[in-house]
Amino acid sequence: MKVYIAAPLFNEAERAFNEKIDAVIRECGHETFLPQRAGGCVADLPDEIEGMPKRKYLFKLDCEHLDWCDTILFLFDGRVPDEGACFELGYCYAKGKRCIGYKTDARSFIDGFDNVMLHGAPEIILRSEQELCDFFRAENDGAKREKSCGAVVYKKKGQDYFFLLEHMVQGHTSIPKGHVEENETEEETAAREIREETNLQVTLDTSFRHVITYSPGEGIIKDVVFFIAEAAPGQMINQESEVTSLEWLPYEAAYLTLTHQSDRETLQKAWEYLNRQVASEADKETRNDS
Repeated sequence: MKVYIAAPLFNEAERAFNEKIDAVIRECGHETFLPQRAGGCVADLPDEIEGMPKRKYLFKLDCEHLDWCDTILFLFDGRVPDEGACFELGYCYAKGKRCIGYKTDARSFIDGFDNVMLHGAPEIILRSEQELCDFFRAENDGAKREKSCGAVVYKKKGQDYFFLLEHMVQGHTSIPKGHVEENETEEETAAREIREETNLQVTLDTSFRHVITYSPGEGIIKDVVFFIAEAAPGQMINQESEVTSLEWLPYEAAYLTLTHQSDRETLQKAWEYLNRQVASEADKETRNDS
């Protein structure tokens, strides 16, 4: 892979952190472009370089390497992400290049999330140096690909939504999902896994499709596809070999109960989708009445 590292570079701590990231990726066998190494910080450069004003020179240099790369690693860290890195991420996303996020900072824009336009671009957001190393090593080693499918399962009581959570035997709380079996479609896997784990029949809404990609172990890259599903009335029975208990919770309680941030993000996206559906239906009724 040819990786462009998009990150702030305006003080020693930032540059040292970027060098550390760069070293990890290179040790995993990939080529990198690190702007601070190639061009440096604009404040430290002469006014003209190769007959061009320094700012124009740096812009041209960085854009050439954005075209050169096949993957961008975007650093989310900081009170807010770096403005130049945001441009670089958008440029690569528009060009159809792979976008990977890296975030070790606990701070976020609002309610535990970054700006939605930034958060939506990366196919995966890595959260530690170990995850960074595992991901790029797996990409270089011809990693084994795995796939699971599931759904954010909900039911309505009046105007209120309740979401189904699984308290797993391993100790975490999750959203229903499981491995794709041979010749299954994504939809078939999601419906089967929900039925096996909960005994519920559901109606899938595949207009909502959210994918999480991560590395669960060395040499493995896993995609998890989530739909939304409305549960039909019926008795819940947990699959005892995997699920300790099942629970319906309203959105805020469900969000706080989920163990993994990736599941929280999936639930939030599903919640926002359902609210847009409600608003769209209300708008249609208003237009029909008028």
